Amino acid sequence: MPDVAFIVLTIVVFAVLALAVRGVERLVGQALKSERADLPGGGPGAGDGVAR
Repeated sequence: MPDVAFIVLTIVVFAVLALAVRGVERLVGQALKSERADLPGGGPGAGDGVAR
């Protein structure tokens, strides 16, 4: 039977990875939304980005 600490550590590692992936997806989504807002015609959320 595998060590309980190993199982718990594996679960924690996967949970942290899942949270990191969600955070990166959210940041990328915000960056894409702000870039779309700067284009002529905009897109969802047009006008709420910072002009570059």
